Amino acid sequence: MPLWSLTLSVLFLSLVIGFYARNPPIAQESLPLERVLAKAHQYLSDPEGVIIGRKLGGNQNRFDVGVVLGARLNETDFQPSLRLQSRVRHAVDGFCYGEVEHLIFSGASGKKVVGDGRKRPSEAAAMFEFALATVERAPKMSGRKAEEYRCPIERERFSEAKRDENGNAYYVGEDKNGDQFTWVLEEKSFSTKENAELSLNAIVTREWNSVAVSTSHFHQFRSKRVFLKAIETRRLSKVKVKMLKQVQESSYSRHKDGRERTREFAIGQFDFVRELLAICYYKIRRWI
Repeated sequence: MPLWSLTLSVLFLSLVIGFYARNPPIAQESLPLERVLAKAHQYLSDPEGVIIGRKLGGNQNRFDVGVVLGARLNETDFQPSLRLQSRVRHAVDGFCYGEVEHLIFSGASGKKVVGDGRKRPSEAAAMFEFALATVERAPKMSGRKAEEYRCPIERERFSEAKRDENGNAYYVGEDKNGDQFTWVLEEKSFSTKENAELSLNAIVTREWNSVAVSTSHFHQFRSKRVFLKAIETRRLSKVKVKMLKQVQESSYSRHKDGRERTREFAIGQFDFVRELLAICYYKIRRWI
């Protein structure tokens, strides 16, 4: 490419980036690049994934436990990002509709302390708090079919934190029907491989067999194969794993602020490229 052509291309690209940085898209717009990225994420989703919690009493799926895989927290308030909220909501939805009996939140923290001295919670702890708020705010159901619906559940119905033999914190709760359940916080995993292995420790300890894994579409291809590989290596023939379809996957248009939406789009693009590299790396290491 001639030097003058390269220079003009770089100049044009700089102007375009500068324009969108100063005039980010408004939250109501639906941009072609965002739709393309959503399709790319869908390409890595599991075609055999199941939908749970969408119809009260109309789904035959029943799982002993739902495992929610961690992702980044917001840097400002350490709350789950929109994508991580989506993962938690899908698992909690199945829990409330009685299709998932127990829950495991899997994910460690990054840097322990940030510059201003605040302690960063683990991804598992942040997901747990978000799930608690979600079941507290769950709508009340009425009618004959509402007998299977387990929510809303007040915070007071959860026990104090306990520790199991694997060192995981866990809470025993009681739903509105009086049935007990367990929510486990697995706070030691820093990778998808560790998510699977350490979650399986908690699963085997409690003799749970059917597992529903909740994670984003772009992460499902690798996650499923990591879980299956770990199950095969440990010869856990009774443990069966399914991925949950993210029918309410977070969209960029949910951001009220245009700059935040632009930032999330860039992160989404980065996640996709990084995931492709991670799949290659896991394949080379024979982890999938």
